[in-house]
Amino acid sequence: MRKVTWILGLLVICLFTTSAFALSEFPKAKDYLNEKNVSSVILQKAPLPDDYLFPNDWVKTFDWAAVRKQFEGTEITIAGEGTDMGAPQMFVDHFQKLSGIKVNLIGIPPENLFEKLLIAFASKVSTYDGIEYYSVNQPVFASFLEDLGPYIDKYKYDWNDWLPLWQEFCTLDGKVLALPYDCDAQFFLSRAKFLKDAGYDRNPQTWDEVVEYCEKLKNVLPADVYPMGLMANRSFFLLETFVDIAASFGMNLLKPGTWEPGINSPEGVKALDFTKMLLDKYCAPGSTTWGYTEHLEAWNAGQFAMCMQYPNQESYNPGMARIASEERWHSIIPKGPGEKGRYAPDGTYTTSILGILKNSKNKDAAFLFTSFLSSSEVSFIYTITGTGLDFGRKSVFENPITQKMYMNNQAWLDSAPYFYFFPRIIELPDLVSSIVPHLHDAVTGAVSSQEALDLAAEEWKAILDQGGYYGPDAPPPQTLWMQDVLNAKK
Repeated sequence: MRKVTWILGLLVICLFTTSAFALSEFPKAKDYLNEKNVSSVILQKAPLPDDYLFPNDWVKTFDWAAVRKQFEGTEITIAGEGTDMGAPQMFVDHFQKLSGIKVNLIGIPPENLFEKLLIAFASKVSTYDGIEYYSVNQPVFASFLEDLGPYIDKYKYDWNDWLPLWQEFCTLDGKVLALPYDCDAQFFLSRAKFLKDAGYDRNPQTWDEVVEYCEKLKNVLPADVYPMGLMANRSFFLLETFVDIAASFGMNLLKPGTWEPGINSPEGVKALDFTKMLLDKYCAPGSTTWGYTEHLEAWNAGQFAMCMQYPNQESYNPGMARIASEERWHSIIPKGPGEKGRYAPDGTYTTSILGILKNSKNKDAAFLFTSFLSSSEVSFIYTITGTGLDFGRKSVFENPITQKMYMNNQAWLDSAPYFYFFPRIIELPDLVSSIVPHLHDAVTGAVSSQEALDLAAEEWKAILDQGGYYGPDAPPPQTLWMQDVLNAKK
């Protein structure tokens, strides 16, 4: 399963000269990671150095005294995903002390992030200097974003420390429009004690096994704990859940090599029926109203034995999770049934990136803050506390302490070669808005899965036709399954 050499492209990290001021003032991992916010399960994995974990971190090369002299009193506003706003908030005071720049953070619910940002930009009255946004929406926001290439050169930002996959997410038409930030993918998580009680010594590896496990778990779980947890509200989180299951069943969002919708294939219909069955039989009542926030809170509260979730280090935080000290199993999302069954976990739909707006009057100050947030030491702290970056930087990924303390490490390695991606086109928000209501109608029983996906496929085809994807000047079809990319490279 360690086929990720192609994606890591691990290079020798450049060593920078550090200023004494920066080293004395920059955040240290050991100062942030303790038993108040990290489970002993993680802290026992590896000792943290008393000094900097990343002494050659690029951002430590700044002459912060000169930065303060130039930018003292500058005020910037950064808008981003509200649910995880605790990640940047951890470091605002530290950054303001270093730079003299005042930072205002505005949190927006993840389900509304795209629409809120787009309305602000379209109205031309946005007061944001920088934004956190999902990388799949890069083509939509591109016209509002500053080209960061000159800033990367000016401040000698260590762009090549990022894995190539996330460099691609931040780049469009040859321009770097954002810096990587919250690098998400979805894994399968379970509470080991309950699976052991049911007679198992590993996570389920297929969806057929998931059903088998659920049936046995019903006999051993407390009354307030459910076998499975899924996000299934009327938002893009339901689409993610559906794709996690349907892609593994063999469904393709678009038929390979074409722009033709593939969602209403027999595999897609079977997967949507299967999703509804899981919700009806094994998930908590009300799961069809759950998005990311509700699902995360339920998992942290111990309400289900298994779930699909993002790299959830947060559930090891004693202040946030009742299950912080429990043994957890992490693995790739299960393989689908039949000849077309495959591993195809959601490929980072909610990976978020940090952009700077063209109309910002404080672009340098905004770049300094976003680069600070995406630096190695801060990245590591976010990753281990579970409220931010996760994998992305080579220097963080390669560090043996990260490998030991990052509980999702093996699941990430196993998943990366099998990621299934959404098309990165300007019409994607329209495709998402079109399919979500139909999916929700199906999982709540208003219509059949076949009817829901047939209607969605017709609407998708109309959207793509209007966008010119069936004409002579249509762009080449995108490859969405990572295994197809790897096979093509061979």
